[in-house]
Amino acid sequence: MRTFQDNPISWLNWQLDGPANKFLHFVQQMLALRQKFACLQQLSLLDDNYQKHGDKHQVHWYLTDGTEMTEQHWHQADLACCMLEIENTTLGRSLFCVLNGSAKNQPVSLPAKVQQLVFDTALNDGLTPVEPVTQHNWLQAAHSLSVWQ
Repeated sequence: MRTFQDNPISWLNWQLDGPANKFLHFVQQMLALRQKFACLQQLSLLDDNYQKHGDKHQVHWYLTDGTEMTEQHWHQADLACCMLEIENTTLGRSLFCVLNGSAKNQPVSLPAKVQQLVFDTALNDGLTPVEPVTQHNWLQAAHSLSVWQ
């Protein structure tokens, strides 16, 4: 004989409140972003001899002033903000990420080929801006991530 627990312990409220609805929209946006950019689906690097198919990508790491990172930078414990470029070598398209793990806002200089902001976790609940943002000098908020194309 089966017994069912018909009380608040087993009930789920499927109605989304404000924060849950915002999070749902953010996750939907991330799924669409992953579908749009092949580098977020299957990253196949130039020096990857295992993958014999697909587009090849090159990854570049930059400091906040736009200069390319060197090996010595990886050993700096106080380096908490940097930029990452994933470049599709076949199509010549790039996706840029600015990562700020520090507790303070950090000014960054984006490369000239950056066209517009896709999203910033510190703005508009991480959703794509309504108005296009096209800047090359950006103030990345503390503890945030922005993605540019």
